[in-house]
Amino acid sequence: MVIKMIKQRILTVIAAAFSLLIVCGGWFLINELMDRQQTNLMNRVNSITVNETSNDDQDKEDETGRLLLSTQEITDILNVWRFDQTGYYHDPIDGQLTMEEAIKAAKSGLSYFCNEGVLPNQISENEYTQTNAFLYDIQDKKNISKVVPAAKRPSYSFWSVSLANQKVIIQLTLNAQTGQIWMANISLTSYDGINFNKVNVLDLLQKFETYLGLSDGNQLRSNEYYAAKSYSNNQIGIVAYKKIEEYSKYGTLQFSLGAAP
Repeated sequence: MVIKMIKQRILTVIAAAFSLLIVCGGWFLINELMDRQQTNLMNRVNSITVNETSNDDQDKEDETGRLLLSTQEITDILNVWRFDQTGYYHDPIDGQLTMEEAIKAAKSGLSYFCNEGVLPNQISENEYTQTNAFLYDIQDKKNISKVVPAAKRPSYSFWSVSLANQKVIIQLTLNAQTGQIWMANISLTSYDGINFNKVNVLDLLQKFETYLGLSDGNQLRSNEYYAAKSYSNNQIGIVAYKKIEEYSKYGTLQFSLGAAP
């Protein structure tokens, strides 16, 4: 009788263990299938094919193989951007970065400026707990002559990438084709070894110029907190600016590419 009871208990334990194994195995299997489905969906939505350009004023590549737009192309894009227009959100098309690639390009761009010594190293070393990215085009729907189909010119769209933690908030605008940072706004929210006191805005401007592949600037203006340079007969320009609040260790740093007013 005792032996029979022991056998029954053993069988009960084995059955319970087997049931638990089935439940756990099923849970892992479901999650694995969901992960695969999500990955396949993202690949279908975000996969890109980079097409060669046939324009007379062809795009260039820098020494790392990164695509660079010509000054004329940048001018054309910014001329559309300056008009009254609304951004239209959309999924990536052929020739445009995926969300994952845009975030990677944003962090890589910040690392470039940190490695060049014009931004504090902590900017690229920080772990960012909040990351967002949205893709939009800049087609001027009110001016038909300015409309360029996004499918034909992927460089007319932009990724808006946000990186943030308890120390810093970074807002970046990247060209959707090249992945270059065209606008940056970096704000310190908590002083913890990061400050902009040692940032030289002229040095930052010059590194920004190299980063964008611009050359033959027309005018250069600068002081301790501001630097600007124009190109293409003053049609476009780049600006670097820093602001450090009086009696505070917080600050704001901006650099951007834009059309002349």
